[in-house]
Order: sequence, then structure tokens, then C-alpha cells
Amino acid sequence: MFTTAGLAWFLIALKFVAGAVIGLIVVALVYRRRFLLGAILAGIAFLLASGLGGWGDAHAYFLNGKRADYAPDGEDLRLRNFFAEYEIPMALLSSCGAALLAGVGSQRPRTNDQRPT
Repeated sequence: MFTTAGLAWFLIALKFVAGAVIGLIVVALVYRRRFLLGAILAGIAFLLASGLGGWGDAHAYFLNGKRADYAPDGEDLRLRNFFAEYEIPMALLSSCGAALLAGVGSQRPRTNDQRPT
């Protein structure tokens, strides 16, 4: 498949938006604040996980229509195959995890309302 630069940027933006939407949903359900930070971090995490899956898929070796665990030169491809096969779950989990981490510091520590006199 031939990809132009414009199509590549469109796909990158589409994946970022997908991760940002997931992040917004997670932050809205759990923390109810820091929407923008959660969306940005979730979008970046989704992009990185998708890139990791794409890297694994680009370095795959097929033997009789199936992914081989070892290349003909003896290279171990099991980790790359794992990344390629589980790209979507990794992207979803990393996006949710990044959104949850965005809201970790958002809650103020509770203080005692009684002041010493």
C-alpha cells in the first residue's frame, strides 16, 4: 500500500483523536476533572502503542501464511509478533492507563477543618 504524507498525517491524527476520546471517557468517569491533560496524555499513549504494534508488524516473517517465531537467519521474533498481534489491546490499555495517571495528582490532600487556636 502506498501512503502519501497527507494520508499518513491523517491516520496519525485519527489515532490521536481515538486515544483522546478514550482518555476523556476515562477521566470523566473516574476523576471528573483534568479533561484536557487526560485527553492529551491518552492520545500520546495510544499513538506510541500503535507505533509499537506497527513496528512489530513491519518486522514480521511469514512462513506458509503464518507468522514464524524465528527468522531464517535465527532472529527471535516472538516479542515482535506479540506486539503486532495485540496492538489494539495494548493501545486501549495504555490510553486508559495514561488517562488514569493524568488524574492522580488532581485531588487535593484532605485537611482537618479544625484550626488550632
